[in-house]
Amino acid sequence: MKNNFALFSISLLFYLPISAFAKGKLEFVQRLNAIKKTAETDSVQFIERLAAFYFHENINEYRKASNKGKLVWDDTLWLASRNHCVWMAANNELSHDEKKGTYFFSGKEPGNRIVYVSSGKSKLSWSGENALYNYSSKGNNANEIAKNIADLSFEQWKNSPGHNENMLNSASYGHGVAFIISGFLVWGTDLFMYEYENYKEEVFVLPPSKKFTLNHKYNPIDFSSIVASKAKGEQTDKEKSSKKNSQSVKASKNISITRTEKEVSFLLQKLFVDSLTGQDHVLKNAAQKHLSYLLSSKNSGSEDLKGERNFYAATPLQRVLKASHYLALFKNKRTRIVEHESIMMMDKENFSSENVLRKLMQELNDSRNSQGSGKATESDYALKIKKEKEKYVVYFVMLERVKK
Repeated sequence: MKNNFALFSISLLFYLPISAFAKGKLEFVQRLNAIKKTAETDSVQFIERLAAFYFHENINEYRKASNKGKLVWDDTLWLASRNHCVWMAANNELSHDEKKGTYFFSGKEPGNRIVYVSSGKSKLSWSGENALYNYSSKGNNANEIAKNIADLSFEQWKNSPGHNENMLNSASYGHGVAFIISGFLVWGTDLFMYEYENYKEEVFVLPPSKKFTLNHKYNPIDFSSIVASKAKGEQTDKEKSSKKNSQSVKASKNISITRTEKEVSFLLQKLFVDSLTGQDHVLKNAAQKHLSYLLSSKNSGSEDLKGERNFYAATPLQRVLKASHYLALFKNKRTRIVEHESIMMMDKENFSSENVLRKLMQELNDSRNSQGSGKATESDYALKIKKEKEKYVVYFVMLERVKK
């Protein structure tokens, strides 16, 4: 059974390089040995393969506790799942059905993708597929990152009825789960199969654990805190920092703010905009207008004062009406406009994408509870981070259309 229900896990943190997606490659069974060999020297592919191994252990422990048969491992399914993860990452879309003509297309449905990866030679018949993305690539070393990816993804699917049904399906005989690390996102696919006559059971082969030489071509930030060693002869950030002048240090702080803002914005977009059935750019414009007012005014709150700098309209509803040229009057009258606003101050030690997102989520939940917000049908937001003296100030405005 396929299930398009998207689940989200707010657990960001290390910004890992893109592996298969960055290299722009779909794989085939004929290259299986070469792919496994690459995982011996490519730290990211090692983590992805290790995460699949840990997940394989998790799901079989779960099935045993639920009186279900053990799932055998199948590398053909692993490659088909891996190719689908590459497609989802490249097209930024969580789906079971790939669209012909899109980047890295390997087949519309899981069965088509098995035919693709095996060049039409596989007899496998698929019994279900689970797909997800989350932000689980955190840890102090390769083993921790792989374990986090496996454990969080397992819980994510377990807590969704349709996905959990696939994991405990008595009719399934084997599976192949794959994870792709794409920036700070993890994409996962688990493809299940029925048993068939004369099937030769495979053994899950892990690449040997070793110290990695990093390929910095696919490394947007320092990777030394994640893998076992740095590249031979390369200076650590600590060594490099002693040679930086004050101007470059100041620039790096500005870049940190910019990157944090982009990362948090991306996650908010995924969590609260793309996940809804509708998106209204009027809400984005109205939220941005209120944010501009907050940035230039000493006043806070949902009501703006006429005569103040960057005044646009007094109330959230009036701002939405004005931003829509009053066409919002004809919108669904079964909904109402709700605004959530936050101005947070953070010190340098606690300033990170993960902490900003965590605090925003808490403030948003508190605001929703205090306003008795119903289910949102449309949502959009505005975000700005500024450095004021020794503090970081996060300005956030979200507007939602919620059911009355």
